[in-house]
Amino acid sequence: MSNVIETLSDVFALANNAAELAKTLIESTKGKKNKSDKDYAQIGSSGNDAQIGSSGNWAQIGSSGNWAQIGSSGKWAQIGSSGNYAKIGSSGNDAKIGSSGNCAQIGSSGKWAQIGSSGDYAKIGSSGNWAQIGSSGNWAQIGSSGKWAQIGSSGNDAKIDSTGNKSVISAIGAFSAVKASKGSWITLVGYKIVENHYEVDFVKTEYVDGKKIKDGQFYCLYNHEFREYAEFDGIKCAILSKKGNVYKTVSFDNFNDGKITYVIEKDGVYSHGETIKDAKESFIYKISNRDTSTYENYTKDTIVSFEEAIKMYRAITGACEAGTRHFVKSLNEVKKEYSIAEIIEITQGNYGAEEFKNFFERNGDE
Repeated sequence: MSNVIETLSDVFALANNAAELAKTLIESTKGKKNKSDKDYAQIGSSGNDAQIGSSGNWAQIGSSGNWAQIGSSGKWAQIGSSGNYAKIGSSGNDAKIGSSGNCAQIGSSGKWAQIGSSGDYAKIGSSGNWAQIGSSGNWAQIGSSGKWAQIGSSGNDAKIDSTGNKSVISAIGAFSAVKASKGSWITLVGYKIVENHYEVDFVKTEYVDGKKIKDGQFYCLYNHEFREYAEFDGIKCAILSKKGNVYKTVSFDNFNDGKITYVIEKDGVYSHGETIKDAKESFIYKISNRDTSTYENYTKDTIVSFEEAIKMYRAITGACEAGTRHFVKSLNEVKKEYSIAEIIEITQGNYGAEEFKNFFERNGDE
């Protein structure tokens, strides 16, 4: 499953490199107003792109501007940020870190850290023991490698990875996935749609015993049961069963209606279908019908039809039918024609996007 589950390596890097991040930010602020080596420092900033560094104990740091970079290596630091895209690193023990802006990146390597985030798309990493981490924003990514961690998330689409022993993880937002080590506890919540909004349907707690609930495996809650979680071509799924290289799944988008999707995997390549036959046919196309010679003379200004764009994208990247259909469904508008440049722009961050972009750059269209 290592090539099925996306690891949170960048989140753990925040934790593992927190001390270095704090040191770097402190060094970068030498001789500046927002730098202090003394204990009990009080530093406040309301401007954008602030760089704040503190190496003394009991520091109090506050920032309300966007793109703030805050580093602290002293103990008992209190750090607060309300701007978006904040980058915060703390290596001292007993740190208290709070962030309400979106897209925050928070790393802590000290013990007894207390970290709270209410913004969306937060990335939080902690490597110290006895960490307490809370997040209420959507799409949070949380990683903890310290022992006895307590992690709670109430936002939707959270992804939590805990490798420390005897941790307690609670993800009560919809469509959350959690991985924990043996000896830990996981609580997940299932939802149902009532009058066009989500309501709590079921709450379940499981102990990671290494057998029924496996050590180091991501889980989500579907139909009142813990199910192994996977991402196939960016589509989040609950795995109902697996036989050989064939997975029977329900995507998060289909949790309410229970529609089954079959996924076939070979050498890290996936195909999807409503039946095993459909998945096999898509898989054969995906790995065998990839003649891209037709597109070698295309430039980023070349205009293609919507149908040709899909065929071309699949041929160049190997994207399967279901994955492509899922992406098209997410678009706000579907046009009759696209330039190659437009396709590159709207597919950024999706499966095969870099390969598609590089194809035309390799062919001399920089």
